[in-house]
Amino acid sequence: MKKSYFKLLALLLVFCLTIPFASCMDLTQETEVEGYSYVTIDVNPSVELIVDGNTVVEAYGANDDALVLLSGEEIEGMSVEEATKKIVSLCEELGYLTEENQNVKLTVTADTDELVSIIEEFAEKGAKLGSEKAIVNKDPRSYDERIVKKLKEEDPEIYEKLTPAKLRLIESIMEHDPEMTYEIGVEMSIEELSKMLKETLNTEAAQIGEELRKEMEERFGELKKEAKRRVAEMYGDEYLEKWNTKEDIKDIFKKFEDKALNIELSEEDTQEIMSILGIESIEEIALDGKLNVQALEKYIDTELVGEEFVEIKDQLKAIIEKYDHDKYEFSEEELEEIKGVIGENVDVSKLEELKDIVKQHEKEVDEFKEDLDISEIKQGLIDVFESEFEELEEQVEKEFQEQIDDAKKEFDRIKEEKKNQR
Repeated sequence: MKKSYFKLLALLLVFCLTIPFASCMDLTQETEVEGYSYVTIDVNPSVELIVDGNTVVEAYGANDDALVLLSGEEIEGMSVEEATKKIVSLCEELGYLTEENQNVKLTVTADTDELVSIIEEFAEKGAKLGSEKAIVNKDPRSYDERIVKKLKEEDPEIYEKLTPAKLRLIESIMEHDPEMTYEIGVEMSIEELSKMLKETLNTEAAQIGEELRKEMEERFGELKKEAKRRVAEMYGDEYLEKWNTKEDIKDIFKKFEDKALNIELSEEDTQEIMSILGIESIEEIALDGKLNVQALEKYIDTELVGEEFVEIKDQLKAIIEKYDHDKYEFSEEELEEIKGVIGENVDVSKLEELKDIVKQHEKEVDEFKEDLDISEIKQGLIDVFESEFEELEEQVEKEFQEQIDDAKKEFDRIKEEKKNQR
């Protein structure tokens, strides 16, 4: 009898060791969980959750559909399972999750694999409880995979441990904080990044529509740039001149980067894509009537889910790789515009070369600043000006308060309308 007992115990131990850690645990809502994680839920609405332990501390709508979905909901304070269940249930209730669109894409990132496994299990369970229609897909977005691959090719040492999920968290911060970069973000922990994003989103302005948010961010950018110019003045005329030049170069780089990111696919590639997919029109894969990289990647993520589409996805991704925005080549007219900012002697033909010039000027300005001898009085004034940066976002919110209130009412109206249509 004793031998049989030990044999059974040994078999159970072997079984547990051959399956993932989280599956061996009896995970419940009361399971002790520590550490920050970042969870994204994509149906068509894209919802981002910042989680501390097993408690959602921030829920953010990454697009207008998600803002409609979250309108009037109290997701903060819920467990991951409860939050995911609620979000997926709302997706079905409002007509986003249907028999034709059953894909629920879940991604989780945290500082340990153990925590990722636990939160993933909670989120997947919640999604399935939220709707019987839900088919959970934990593959990363095509865009995130492509950017990670590109960054690792550029600098394998710096980006060695960058994952698509972490990249998405970094980019969420970049949308609100122009000082954040991939290089800075990759060195930070998920907990540090999550807390930074939470702080960024902890304003009314984070929960408004894309168009209004963009308008507010532009206003915030103007105010912040003016505040930084005032600081630059304190370092003297020579420094101010270098700083102004650097800012002008950054502005023109941003202009052409935005253009490169939204370029339409060529007629030849469009025809090849239609042939691969066996379709006669680009209507079902285009965004606003245009077929660009963003539209194609969205189609891959939402429509081509499952092992049977692996070959097709690889063919489409090969086309996407031809449109690396850093390789964007300037026209003669664009080159003249660039020379008007940087000087006639500038030698650039591609966006990546202009990016190098931006980095070079940023480095020169920083080095020049380090060599300056600033009096204590001036340093005191600089500290005062820099402390004002934190108040700028609040100032912008006050300017736009009426529009923010109107945006929230509109999301409430749209949500009620969608409920009544079901």
